[in-house]
Amino acid sequence: MLWQKREKLAVIVGVHAVDGVLVVETTNNGAGAILASKTALISSDLGGVTWVGGHPLFAQPAAHAMLFTQASSRVPQVEDGLNFQRVTLRPKLSVTPIHFDPPTRPNCGEAQGFYDAFGQPTFEGQFISVKRQDTCGEFVARFDWLTAPAAH
Repeated sequence: MLWQKREKLAVIVGVHAVDGVLVVETTNNGAGAILASKTALISSDLGGVTWVGGHPLFAQPAAHAMLFTQASSRVPQVEDGLNFQRVTLRPKLSVTPIHFDPPTRPNCGEAQGFYDAFGQPTFEGQFISVKRQDTCGEFVARFDWLTAPAAH
């Protein structure tokens, strides 16, 4: 069993391996509502069990990295953009919060609606794509999650 801070985690929702690391997704829930998502990264190279708040969305094993939601939310969309965590598995484990501002196009005004108004983000390789709309029409914004700088 996995234990954290002497509290048994309520539900294991997924187990898989990425880049030689066992990834165990867990949630604490109550009355049908998910209260917290945490993921255990287990590897002797990492020194045992390392916990990351949030849950994984996408893995890029060739780059030794995984993309996670933020610890405080199951969805990346916020009013001022998209928030994620990049977890680098090798050579040393690191967790980096990353943020993408809403895109704008010249002479097209601000993008309309909340991010999820036009569908959820999709993930392919090192890119996150999200459909948006402004006064010039619909467009797809792409963000590189592997090379994005740390959020401030």
